[in-house]
Parts: sequence; C-alpha cells; structure tokens
Amino acid sequence: MQTALLNHTIIPAPAIGVNNETASVINCTDERHAEFLFEKACRRLLDVNNWGKFAGKLSATFSLADNEGNLTDDEAKEGYRIRINIPGPGSKAGNGYDWVKIERIELSFTKDIEEGYLAMKVRPSGNPQKISGRTAHFFKAYATSTFMVKRTSLQITCSVTGRNEKPNTDQRTFLDKLRNLFTALLAFTGFAKLQWKLLTKGILSYSNKEREMLSA
Repeated sequence: MQTALLNHTIIPAPAIGVNNETASVINCTDERHAEFLFEKACRRLLDVNNWGKFAGKLSATFSLADNEGNLTDDEAKEGYRIRINIPGPGSKAGNGYDWVKIERIELSFTKDIEEGYLAMKVRPSGNPQKISGRTAHFFKAYATSTFMVKRTSLQITCSVTGRNEKPNTDQRTFLDKLRNLFTALLAFTGFAKLQWKLLTKGILSYSNKEREMLSA
C-alpha cells in the first residue's frame, strides 16, 4: 500500500475511449460521525468479497483471488485479482468471468485538516488460471477503474472513476468478441454507472443501530 499527497495521481488522465465517474456523498453531522463513517467505508472498500452484498440484489458478484486465481478471504492487496461474475454470458477466456488486477492501493490522511482518502486502482487482466496472456475482460487492458473513499472535513465521498475504456474484441473466439462488445456497449449505456452507484451508496451506508449510537 502506497501513501501519497491529496492530488489523486492514482487516477490516470483521460486519453482514449470512454471516461466517467460515479459518486455518492454523505455530509456528516459532526467529527465523531465523519471519523466513524470514513473508517467503516475504507474497510468496506477493501472487503471485495462483500461488494455484491453492499450493492444489493442487482449487483454483479465480486470475488477476491490471489495472483494465481485462488479465492481468498483476505482484504484487498496490490497484486491480487478480482473475479467478476456479470449477469449474462461469461467469456471463455475468463472461464466464465471477467478478471481485473489490483494495480495500486493508495492511502493518505492529513489529521490537522481532517482530509484524506483510500483509493484502489484496478486494470483488466488475463485469467490467472490460464497461460494464454489474453485480457479476460470486456474492456481492453489500458482501461482502469479507481475506487476511492475520500474525507474532506465532515463530507465523505465514495467514487468510482473509469478511464480509457474501449471494448476488448482481441479474442480468439467469435463468441468472446461478440460478448465483450455487447457487454462494453451495455456498460457505456448506463449499466456500469448503475452498478457503481449501487456500490458507492452501499459502501457509505450504515444501520439504524449505528445511527442511534452516533446520535447518543
């Protein structure tokens, strides 16, 4: 995990393809509320195996795996993979799944101004259970998604920033080419923003019991 200044250099500049951002925001009532929510949201960001639970029934399923593709209950780490099960046909290259690699995790917090963030950047990768080297994802390998929980005083933001997204049609089978093109186009038309909106809201959510505790 790397530590950096609050300049968000972890997010690549837009260069090609489609670029987008989805975010949810909560304005906290006081310092105690903000500290609690920021810490909880950071833990949830790294709890990849429960992203589907946080996002709700309409979500894809996310599973954390080590670099060899073995599923793990760990929190997210640089070099690990995320296996994504999107509703509908899966790719042959990914054994039915889409795969991304956690390329970088960055943490920063400045106590005197109560400002900081935790960010995780992922990139489409090959299927770790195969040796073909082909990208097993519906986007090409130069696309990235950066997941971030940010605190600015009493405001907590959870965001997903997509950069340089283009359909991955460089596949061996016609069905994989067609599937990736269709899935990418579906993402561009709003499916991805719906998925990420559900996730960002879920990461920032908390129970009525926790709400009562904070107001006591």
